[in-house]
Amino acid sequence: HDQLELLKLMQSSRIKVSDAMRLLKKEVGGSPTISFTNKDACNALAADKRKHLDGTNTNTLMGKLNQRKSEDQNFYFAFEFDEEASPTSIFWRDSMMREDYNIFGDVVVFDTTYRTNKYDMICAPFVDMNHHKKNIMLGCGFILNERIESFIWLFQTFLSSMGGKHPMTIMTDQAPSIAATIRSVFPQAKHRSCIWQIIENSKIHIRMLQSHHGFIDRFNKILRHCDTKSEFNHHWTR
Repeated sequence: HDQLELLKLMQSSRIKVSDAMRLLKKEVGGSPTISFTNKDACNALAADKRKHLDGTNTNTLMGKLNQRKSEDQNFYFAFEFDEEASPTSIFWRDSMMREDYNIFGDVVVFDTTYRTNKYDMICAPFVDMNHHKKNIMLGCGFILNERIESFIWLFQTFLSSMGGKHPMTIMTDQAPSIAATIRSVFPQAKHRSCIWQIIENSKIHIRMLQSHHGFIDRFNKILRHCDTKSEFNHHWTR
C-alpha cells in the first residue's frame, strides 16, 4: 500500500509509471522486494483514477455529448469502458473538425502533455494548422494512462471518426508507446518529433557541443530554418 501511494505521488509529479517503478526498485533494493509488476502498477493507478469517474459524472458527460449530437448531425464521440463499466477513454470531434481534417489533415500534431485536474486523465488533442497559420483542433481524447492499448484505441477511434483517412505525417513526442501505436495504426504516416522534443534531446545527446561558442544559436537556426535533409547536412558540416 505504501509503495502504491509513493507511485501515485510520483505520477502526480508527471513521472511516468515505468520511470517511477525504476526509482521505486532502486529505493527498496531491487525487484524482488516489490510486490507488484509494472502492469500491476498501471492497473492499480488506473483503478484509483476510476474511483473519481462515478456514474453520475459519466452520465452527465454522455448527456452533454448527446445534446451536441442532436445539434450537430456529424458530431462524433466514443467511450471505452472497462469490465466494471467505468470509462477509461473518451474521444470527440465536431463536424467542423471533420471538414478541417479533410482540407488540412496532411500533418497532425498529437500532444499528451496536458492532464485534467480533478480526474487526472491525460488530455490528448489532435491539432493542425489552417491556411491562416492558426492552430485548429481536429479532435480531443482523454485517456487514463499512456499504455499502448490506450493509444491504439484512441488512434483507431480518431481514424474511424475521419472516415478512415490517414494523416501523411504525425508529430508527437518520442514516447515508445506512441511510436509503436503509429506504426500499427498509421503504418504509412511519417512520424516526426516536435522541435521542442528535439531541443530537449539535444541537451542529452550533444550536450558537450553546447559549451562551444555560438553553437546553440547556430543549432536553433539550422533546426528552424532548414527545410530539407541536404540543407541541414550542408549547414551542420560547415
